[in-house]
Amino acid sequence: MILPNPGHPPPLWAPPSPAYKSAYFLPNLFAVCQILQQSVDAILERGEKLEDLVMHSNKLSMQTKMMYKSVQKKPGWLEECLGCSPV
Repeated sequence: MILPNPGHPPPLWAPPSPAYKSAYFLPNLFAVCQILQQSVDAILERGEKLEDLVMHSNKLSMQTKMMYKSVQKKPGWLEECLGCSPV
């Protein structure tokens, strides 16, 4: 059995110690957590933008329906706007 020698790194073939593993993986874990948090924030922001687009789309749809109904009540409106006489 090889005993650890203070002041010298372990040989290359020795299994890494638990302290070495945690020191190696913790910074990577924190970086992954930060990236994940940024991704979640971006997804939530996109969701808010999609909700706004749906709201504006519904508003335009209602306005289109109102315009269509008003046009049906007044035939010949296009010719009137263009200054043409109905045929």
